[in-house]
Amino acid sequence: MDRHFDMDSKMMANDVDGIGTSNSSNANRSKSNWTCPNDRELMLRAKLETGWSCKTKQFQTLHSPNRNDKITEQERKTIIDVISRAQQSDEIEKKRISKMIERLKNMKRNARGDGHYTCILCNESFGFFNHNAHECHGCSKLVCNKCGVDTINHRNETIWFCKICSEMTEILKKSGSSYHEVKQQLESEHIGM
Repeated sequence: MDRHFDMDSKMMANDVDGIGTSNSSNANRSKSNWTCPNDRELMLRAKLETGWSCKTKQFQTLHSPNRNDKITEQERKTIIDVISRAQQSDEIEKKRISKMIERLKNMKRNARGDGHYTCILCNESFGFFNHNAHECHGCSKLVCNKCGVDTINHRNETIWFCKICSEMTEILKKSGSSYHEVKQQLESEHIGM
């Protein structure tokens, strides 16, 4: 029985490797509807946790000329409804993000200090010893206690951000935009980062 199992496993291994034991096996394989996917497809299938091979007939039926491509009126209405809801959702999201960017622009316009001897936002003087001055982790300007936001980093250290950098971080998190996209919108009104 073990010998029979070994023979079957060798034949299967030869078929998988493409080394058939006879010409009839190669001929049968060329008529087979099974195909071996390329590396990219294998990676995608591994991520999707699907099988490693598929029948070509399944793909042929997707592109066959006899396939009925017409959709019903109800399906068309459903598709249009889904698209319109997605557009409405996108518009609401764009308005929300534009309000956040407008608030950031106003904060930048109203910043009155120099960030070295006075708070970058409220222009409060730090005095001789700079007791309540904190360096912003984002822009390296100095901020006071009321204009700064303290947080804990991954090393459990307290770091400070000015409200402008904190707001910028929130915009990036909530919008999913890249830093450069938001920066372009700010620069369109000549407000530097």
